[in-house]
Amino acid sequence: MAFPTTTWVILKLGGTPVLLSPLAIRDWRSEFRGDLLKLFLAGTILIVGEHFIALAFARIPASIASPILSMQAIIAVLLGGIILNEEKLQTRLTAAAIAVSGVRLSQFEPLRDRVT
Repeated sequence: MAFPTTTWVILKLGGTPVLLSPLAIRDWRSEFRGDLLKLFLAGTILIVGEHFIALAFARIPASIASPILSMQAIIAVLLGGIILNEEKLQTRLTAAAIAVSGVRLSQFEPLRDRVT
């Protein structure tokens, strides 16, 4: 698609809160007010990250960017296991590694096309 990266990030990250805000306002509790700054900072980090991901796909081929960006699954599993002490770290890590390997394997040309 020929969207500029900034437009895509704004539509993706701005559209979701607009669509979901009626549900959030309906179940709003006063205990969330103390966390508004944390939520705002987390959202800002997310927006910057999404912008860099969009730039990566705009500047380098998707066959190179996709496996690199898929590595975030392994990092997220490691952080969840180490910092949050989530259960079954080994199973989750194996699943993330298989997913990343699958993305990488899909990038290779079939062997029959190389043999001439």
